[in-house]
Amino acid sequence: MNVRTTPKLKLAAVAALTALLAPAAFAQASNVQVYGRVDLGLRKVTSEKLAVEPGSGNRLGFKGVEDLGSGLSAFFHMEHRFNADTGASQDPFWTDVSVVGLRGGFGEVKLGRQASPIDMATGGGYEVYDGDTVGASFSRAGAGETKWANSVMYTTPALGPVSLAVGSSLKESTGAEANSYGAALTYLAGPIKASVALQQNHDKSDSVGFGLKYSGTGWRIYGTAARTKDIGGDDGAKQTDLQLSGGFDVGTGELRALFNHSKLDDVKTRKFSVGYFYPLSKRTFLYTDVARQKTDDQKSRNGIDFGMRHDF
Repeated sequence: MNVRTTPKLKLAAVAALTALLAPAAFAQASNVQVYGRVDLGLRKVTSEKLAVEPGSGNRLGFKGVEDLGSGLSAFFHMEHRFNADTGASQDPFWTDVSVVGLRGGFGEVKLGRQASPIDMATGGGYEVYDGDTVGASFSRAGAGETKWANSVMYTTPALGPVSLAVGSSLKESTGAEANSYGAALTYLAGPIKASVALQQNHDKSDSVGFGLKYSGTGWRIYGTAARTKDIGGDDGAKQTDLQLSGGFDVGTGELRALFNHSKLDDVKTRKFSVGYFYPLSKRTFLYTDVARQKTDDQKSRNGIDFGMRHDF
């Protein structure tokens, strides 16, 4: 008997097939994680009006891993940054990270936009504020590039407490003078994490950076040092950054303090800050910070903020 296939019958068949396959599709996607942050507060900075401002990079991220068998897995990670006070997107859209890669017994290879070696050694993980709020450092990376686009990065498997990351960011058609390349060595054991990095930037300037974190009972100490020479090309400017900060448990919250010294050729900038972060839950915080920043031959720049952060 011949059965005539009508559009309605076709639609019903597609719906039935989708219902049958949906559990498998969701099972495959179950290793994808969606996360984010919304952080806003009131901020007042010298010579600026009181404003509603993000205390940190508001974000929406996606990451996931697929087991390929035999100890091999594929992964991806993308993170969009936006300004929650206006809803505007930051540029590029996936400004923090957009990578795909493979990992296994050989280590890890990832391609895309990602942290540079100098950022691995002097990034937010080595500062108590993690680069957020008015309390964050004026500068930590010594003018070295902290994000690499068009890049490939290889990280070795852990060799005891040590791992090595090496990579390059291709200049492609961006107008850069040269490919950027570098390496970062990281030590992680117990309460100590430390990194050192060497990097040539796209303008052929050379950067070196160091980072240290030590965690004790009820306290944490962070420090970074970085220097870049020949900024902008041969015989260019030199910049040196030093940062020391700490977090101390006080009550149910954390008291934070930071000192940052930056020198660009002969011009020095110093910054001091102190703040308090109070947890309402594991994901929601209230915070306040005050900071004073002074650059040679310029008036001091002072800031204060009161904000709320929610992670999901």
